[in-house]
Amino acid sequence: MHWYSLKNEINSLLGSQAELGLTLEESKELANFQRSLVILGPAAGAVMLCPGNQVGVPTEQRCPYAAKCPLLRAGKAPADKLSPIERAITEERFSAWSRTVGQDPEYLTEDARATVSTLTYIDLQEQRCTHILSTGEAARLTQTNVTEAINFTTVDDEGGQTQTVLPLTWERVLHINAELLAQLQERRRMILKDWIRLRGNVTDAINFPVQNDDGKMSHEVLPLVR
Repeated sequence: MHWYSLKNEINSLLGSQAELGLTLEESKELANFQRSLVILGPAAGAVMLCPGNQVGVPTEQRCPYAAKCPLLRAGKAPADKLSPIERAITEERFSAWSRTVGQDPEYLTEDARATVSTLTYIDLQEQRCTHILSTGEAARLTQTNVTEAINFTTVDDEGGQTQTVLPLTWERVLHINAELLAQLQERRRMILKDWIRLRGNVTDAINFPVQNDDGKMSHEVLPLVR
């Protein structure tokens, strides 16, 4: 069967969107969204929805970029729309990783697309972690965990009950985002190693910082593919 005919047959398997009754603008928006999922792969689905200006939201519950976001400071954060910050990060990192593996972003082979999409996702999560770790207590790379507490219930005059937790002891531990950051960086290093092993043909290299068992830092050379 001719490829063009096969492609048309596959495209008709799940029905048509012609009966959705969309305006021209709505159809264009849907097409752009579908195209982003096809080209960017899972990385497109990782872009955060902007939570808006987050008025009255506790600091620890705000979005990772809240402390630095220019849109938030201007009171113009677009609630329930794709985060402009993460959209830019995703598009740029996907293009950059595509160039690293030596292919056009729009016409990646599927093994390259899976690799580039995962690396882009890691970059996005890395940005979230580093922004969270840049403010307040988190900037010390530690957090306070309660190790022992007392739970008790109080009853008001109307019979309403309130649960209260009273911490007794606590400890400072490595911040969870610092742990996640290390895991993301290790995962990226292993993906690049696997890509090199599968594809070969080395013409360039990157120096990656690696922490040794004794806590000292060294550098590992990871060759790139062209």
